[in-house]
Amino acid sequence: MIAKLPLKEGAREAFLAAFEAMNSQVAQEAGTEIYILHFDRKDDNVAYIYELYRDVDSLRHHGGTDAMKDFQGEIGDLLGGLPELISLTPATGKGL
Repeated sequence: MIAKLPLKEGAREAFLAAFEAMNSQVAQEAGTEIYILHFDRKDDNVAYIYELYRDVDSLRHHGGTDAMKDFQGEIGDLLGGLPELISLTPATGKGL
């Protein structure tokens, strides 16, 4: 999955802090294989989170955690638009 999150101007540092707080909990999720924050090279106000889960149950677990609920509450005022979630199915490549 890729989550695309448009940020308000000047919200990058606050967003990064909120992500880091949540990511410490994500590290404990057994079914969350990869969870990486990226920023767009051309637009500092666009964040992407690349996510890879062991299975659908792991994705559901992640989405229902208190850490995710807290993160969503913290970033609500930092977003400059609606998040976009892009679902992917890995096929082949390094790391699979």
